[in-house]
Amino acid sequence: AKRPTALRTFALPRRDVHDATAAAVKRIEVPTIGVDEVGRGCLAGPVVACACYLPNDVDIDGIADSKTITTEKAREAIYEQLREAPGVRYALARADAPLIDDVNILQANLACMRAAAEALFHRLSSSDDGRDDVMIDVTAIGDVNNEAEEE
Repeated sequence: AKRPTALRTFALPRRDVHDATAAAVKRIEVPTIGVDEVGRGCLAGPVVACACYLPNDVDIDGIADSKTITTEKAREAIYEQLREAPGVRYALARADAPLIDDVNILQANLACMRAAAEALFHRLSSSDDGRDDVMIDVTAIGDVNNEAEEE
């Protein structure tokens, strides 16, 4: 089976066109990785990024901008659906305070998002389900290393 050989990045528009964008992404034949971070607004502590792949045939109610998920109950319901859905893959990366102090919060955030995307790309490229390419929904992370090593 073919394995992913390339990563492409693109920027998703904000909330006001989320539904149209989600529909367009589902029509894309290339698997898509979504990347987001938590902790960027913290005064202390780490930034954590998650890259996630959902197969196009997986439809989970309530997934949108995380800021629109306002209750813990809704967040838990989405989490359970993600855990049970076949083919969902994810990878996490973390940037601790020393790195943030060294390079600034923005650069640490982007490095964290890039690391999560690279780790997930590596996991997807080592699977046997015929993928050629993977597209990532963040242009700001820059080039993503196709030779990422799984941690």
